[in-house]
Formats: sequence, C-alpha cells, structure tokens
Amino acid sequence: MFGILISRLFKIITDQKSANITLVSGLIFSFVAFVALFVAGYSKFSQYPLRWSDAAFSKHPFATQLTYNPIHYFLDTVKNGRVAYDTAKVREYYPVIADFLGVADKNAKTLNFQRRVLPTHPVGKQPNIVIIIMESFASYKSSVSGNPLNPSPNEKYLADNGLYFKNYFSPATGTARSIYCTLVSLPDVELQGTSSRNPLIVNQHSIAHDFSSCEKSYFIGGSASWGNIRGMLSQSLDNLALYEEESYSAPRTDVWGISDIDLAREANGYLSKMKEPFFSVIQTSGNHRPYTIPKESYGFKEKLNIDENEIKKYGFESLNEYNSFRFMDYSIGHFMEEAKKSGYYKNTIFVFYGDHGISGNSGEHVTKGEKSSALDLGALRVPFIIYSPLITEPKVYDRVVSEADVLPTIASMLNISYVATTMGRDMFDSQFDNKRYAFTITHSSNPFIGLVGDKYYFRSRYDGTMSGLYDIYGDEPLKNHASEQPELFKKMKDLTYGIYETSKYIPYFNKREDVKNIK
Repeated sequence: MFGILISRLFKIITDQKSANITLVSGLIFSFVAFVALFVAGYSKFSQYPLRWSDAAFSKHPFATQLTYNPIHYFLDTVKNGRVAYDTAKVREYYPVIADFLGVADKNAKTLNFQRRVLPTHPVGKQPNIVIIIMESFASYKSSVSGNPLNPSPNEKYLADNGLYFKNYFSPATGTARSIYCTLVSLPDVELQGTSSRNPLIVNQHSIAHDFSSCEKSYFIGGSASWGNIRGMLSQSLDNLALYEEESYSAPRTDVWGISDIDLAREANGYLSKMKEPFFSVIQTSGNHRPYTIPKESYGFKEKLNIDENEIKKYGFESLNEYNSFRFMDYSIGHFMEEAKKSGYYKNTIFVFYGDHGISGNSGEHVTKGEKSSALDLGALRVPFIIYSPLITEPKVYDRVVSEADVLPTIASMLNISYVATTMGRDMFDSQFDNKRYAFTITHSSNPFIGLVGDKYYFRSRYDGTMSGLYDIYGDEPLKNHASEQPELFKKMKDLTYGIYETSKYIPYFNKREDVKNIK
C-alpha cells in the first residue's frame, strides 16, 4: 500500500507544470511517511521491534500460523541448508539408537523411540528446582579446573559441597542451541539458523510437561525475542511465567539487559513469593562483550593489577573478560546468599551449568585433553553442578554426560516418571554407565559431528572426510588411532551418525499429541 501511494505521488508530481508543494504540506507528508514506515518496521512500543517470535503466543496451531508473516514463514521453511531427515538412514541406525536409549518396545518399522522412564535418584519430597544457565562458562576458565587466577570461588564452593559432573559437554556453541537442547533433550542439528527459528518444529514435547505440580518460570535479563526463544518456550511449556527486562525495576546495563547481579536479585524476589513446588530457569548473559560491570555491583571489586600475560597464560583473552567472568560468579554467590534468607531455600535443588564453553587457549593449568585447542573441547566442556541443602554427601562424577541429559536427571531427582521421546538419559541411571557418550556438532554445510567418550573422541565431517579417533588425554591430540582401535572406531562412528540422523528426524514427530501414554 505504501508503494502504491508513493507511485501515485510521483505521477502527480510529474504531471505538474511546476512544483506545488508548500513547506507545510511537505512537513505533513514527511511526518505521515515516517509514522507509516515506523509502524511497518517497528510495530511495537518497546525497546525491541515486533518479531515473528511474538506470533507464537498460542498453542493452537491455526492461531499461530495465521499470525505469522506469510513471507517470513515461507522463507524460514524453505531456506537452503535447512536440515531434512532421511527415514532410510534413521532405520539403518535404529538398532544402535534404540539400545543407546534403552527402548523396551523396539520397532524399526514405526521408528519408536518412546519409553517410560522411572526415577532412580529422588531427593527430598516435592523439592523446588532452580536451573541457572551461565553464559560461556568454560571449565578451563573456572576455578574447578584448578585455575590459579581463581576466577570462580563461589562455583567451586558449590561443586565441592554438591554433586559435580566434571565431564559434562554441551553439543555445540550458541546460546539458542543450548536452550533448545536443555528444553527438548535433543542436540540442535539445524545447519542454517537454529531449531528454535524453524516454525515447523518450534512446538516440541518436553519432559518438563510432566512437572505438572510445579509452577514454572523463566528469567532472562534482556529480551527473549532473539532466536525465537520466546516462541519456543511458550509453545513447549504450559503455564510458563516469562520474566524479561521490562518485568524488573533494575536499570538496563547494556545491550544484554539488566546486569547478572540485578537479575539474581530480581529472580530471588519473585521466587520468594512463588507457590511451592516450582520449576524455574535463570539465564545469565553478562559474560559477553562489552563485559560491562554495573555501577551498583553490591560489593564486587574489579581486579586491575594483574599482568596481561598472566591472564592469557591461564585462558583469558583480556582483563575485561577475566573480571566479567569473576562478576558472573560473584552474582551466583550473591544469589545464593539472598536465597538462604528466603523460605524456599531449604527445599530447593539448584542446578548450575554453562550454556557452552568457548574456543581458545585453555591455559597451562589444565590437563592435556582440556588444553588441546586442536580438538576444541574447551568450547563444549562446562561444569555441571547440583547443589542443595537436601544433599548431604558431596560427590564428583567422572562419567561423560550431555546437556541433553539435564531434564531427565532433574525428573529423576523430583521422583517423577515420564515418557521420554528424545535423546536425553538420566545421569544417575546405572543401566547406561557402560555407554556414556556426549554428541558434538560444529555447524556448517558439511558439519563436523563427533562423540566424546571417557578416553577417546570420534570426529568426522558428515561426508566421511577427516574422520578419526583421538585420544583425549594423549600427548599427541591429533594422532588418529582408528587403525589401532577398529572396533571402537566403528562403534563410535555408528553411534555418532545414528544420533545425528535421529536428531534430524525426531523434531518432526515430537509434538505433544504424538506422545503415547506408556505404562
């Protein structure tokens, strides 16, 4: 319509013998044109413009599809590079994956991956769950790795006094991919964009659906409009209270919204008033460029007298990054101190982990496996910590676990049985102890896919090139041991490709109505 009006205006002008536009009429036209373009382009009285994630407000498919911009919907569902599943390949690897997941009712014809899962590690009676996802919280940078700079003493205290999984891996870098993996218990294998941005699979069944007795909430310091996170959360979780920047009284610090410490204080205020039991997620974002430390930091003091070479020696790029990492940890400690003053603390399980790690020099303090930038496991290995007053015996676990295992493990602690439909497995379930692996993917048109085991790491391009088996803790990280370990190489290769092909297939058959009531 705007284009038609402009076209008619030009026709009127060209038909005139002389200019007939006064200053007043010119200003009026300019103002009207500005408002029209502003409304069309921004469409919302907010810091952020109207985005298509706002269309995913309803769980009714027709209402959601009607609200989408049809051009955006078309482009987002036919993009080049959009992952398409191959049913024949899923069937080929079905026996491997069914065994990996512990599927009781195996059926390669119908490709059944659903199974009834019983809890193995209940903690307390109807406890609350608070998940805190920390931005770019690489293990090699943290204090649990023995970093001499001691950037995260609060996290180390929680690990020393809780349950610490030292070999926990995120499948990929990227926060949107991480949130998708946590919520759906499935690695994000979309090659262009993220799974959360794909309108065809945004509505997913989540194990959290079975947390029916819990009041659910999600806290983020900025906006949930990026990556269609808002749409994915609202589509996949019932009765979710979503708290964003405008929900808080704290001032905005930078592009990421309010600071991590203000987010901790605001979230604690809401949690203190919630009906128990509750299930809540707090997502930090401050450990990001520009590494802003707010003026009101509630006692945090930056360290300014550390030599730049010393900082780089132990895994940080700059003093600003080091202080930002410290501030994120300080915010966690502050949150826990505030939580202890509340009524919900004594009956709450707190879960801490990074959305992903970060590539770079792992520092001189870590083991060779973590240090190897060649294998780039530092981008994926993050601390996973469970802390609670209900846990009386601290323990360190060496087993390899994945971000896809987070919700199955939480369900186990909540003493909740559920129907599993995706790739996640209970970290405490002993039936999987002889087949603990973590899938990895580096996204590109020909992605690197891999599998981390307790000693070896299989990695290959999807087309089969650059395929190898690497000793994670060996002196030569890039030495290929495939010829020395042919059976292990084939086993890990089949499982890697099986997880990849199955992770492409499942999202298209994982809507809530697709889930059976298995006894």
